[in-house]
Amino acid sequence: MFIKMTFLGRLQRQLKPLLPAVGHRSLRVRLTVGVALVSALGLGSAATWISLTTQRLLISSQKENLEYLANRFPRDVEIYSHMALSRISRPNGDRRF
Repeated sequence: MFIKMTFLGRLQRQLKPLLPAVGHRSLRVRLTVGVALVSALGLGSAATWISLTTQRLLISSQKENLEYLANRFPRDVEIYSHMALSRISRPNGDRRF
């Protein structure tokens, strides 16, 4: 914690002579801060929208995959059970599938 405070203190002391020269109430500073805030909010909003859209897409595709597997599972069980029963009923020398 002490290191952070020291760093911030040094930074503030270095920037202090520049602040009166810039003037935080000037039109240039206000416009610059406004443009920076609008840009940051716009980029943040776009990133959030893309993230949510991607998440919805991934969830819907996973649901479709699960539905496909759930519909296919009984048929696969039936096929493999027939294969296992036919393999058991063959003599030991005949190992064809």
